[in-house]
Amino acid sequence: MKRFISMQHMSKDFEMIDKRVLIVGVGLIGGTIARGFKQNENTYVIGVGRNIERLKMAKSLGIIDEFSTDFSKEALKADVIILATPVKQSLLFMAELANLPFKHQVIISDAGSTKGEIVSAAEHLFAGTALYFIGGHPMAGSHKTGAAASRLDLFENAYYILTPASNVPEAVIVEFQSYLSALKAKFIRLDAKVHDNITSMVSHLPHVLAAGLVLQTKTFSSDFPLAKDLAAGGFRDMTRIASSDPRMWTDILLSNQAIMLERLEECLGQISEIKDLVARGSFDEIMSFFTAAKDFRQTMAIHQNGAIPAFYDLFVDIPDTPGVVHQILGLFVPDDLSIINIKIMETEATGALQLSFKNLDDLLRAKALIKANTLYDCYEM
Repeated sequence: MKRFISMQHMSKDFEMIDKRVLIVGVGLIGGTIARGFKQNENTYVIGVGRNIERLKMAKSLGIIDEFSTDFSKEALKADVIILATPVKQSLLFMAELANLPFKHQVIISDAGSTKGEIVSAAEHLFAGTALYFIGGHPMAGSHKTGAAASRLDLFENAYYILTPASNVPEAVIVEFQSYLSALKAKFIRLDAKVHDNITSMVSHLPHVLAAGLVLQTKTFSSDFPLAKDLAAGGFRDMTRIASSDPRMWTDILLSNQAIMLERLEECLGQISEIKDLVARGSFDEIMSFFTAAKDFRQTMAIHQNGAIPAFYDLFVDIPDTPGVVHQILGLFVPDDLSIINIKIMETEATGALQLSFKNLDDLLRAKALIKANTLYDCYEM
């Protein structure tokens, strides 16, 4: 079976191609990055992967121009290579790239959630070559997966962190950003270790805690089976990310091992402190614990797109009567508001309709429409 997919049927415009971009791993993130590159004139995007059917689908959707299963052969012809694969897999691809006979300058980037290990490898592997590695971490995502879920606006207004190796000229970094300008992301540069410290706190640790809480509930449910049925509201919101890809998060923790051990040790200390307060029945100190947390959260940029998509949530207190949800949603039809998600939340006395919007402007417009046309209370969180 041939590993290389023939490209002889390409149009005559191929001679006008200025840049060849290789996307390794055409899923949600790789597909979105591919869409960004395709907004540039005279840019040809090739997808590489192991699943031919998925690659064919990506091509049929216009996400890539062509595809192949032969990484090395395509890499030698590429001007830009994006490794949209788990960090450990990206490291293997980088080792392969370091042994290829490149005769031209190539920009290499990745899309992994940790940067220290991969940038360190790039410093070693690509030293003295014309291979320029720019670590990349687009801090946005979706609960959906696969190339079909990719979209050009997925990273819009989200932070796209760059951690370039020390040999990368400023002009090359600027050039790389310009290729992806259509994504409308906020590019910022960080030292790789700084990046890994920050993400360990605001992204990696929350995933560990969510998974731990779910497993604690699993054990608890053996004695109290009804717990699984009563879990809602805060439990659901806090544990949503426990449904993330186990393979990916195993890779993230192991590629950021030393820093994650620090965060976990700090977390154990925090839990130990609140355990002691509860044991002592210290009302004032427990009150201070929750108050300090509430006050600090209100200072955080929670509604900026981060590693997990951060939406703008509007809650509407609604009565348990037929047609009320339809009534509220009907108010938005003429305004074409960007509703991302709709959720009905049950409480003891009444219900709440949670409406998630992609931006603050749409939330405020929706809130104004509800207040002007109904007597329902609505509030932001």
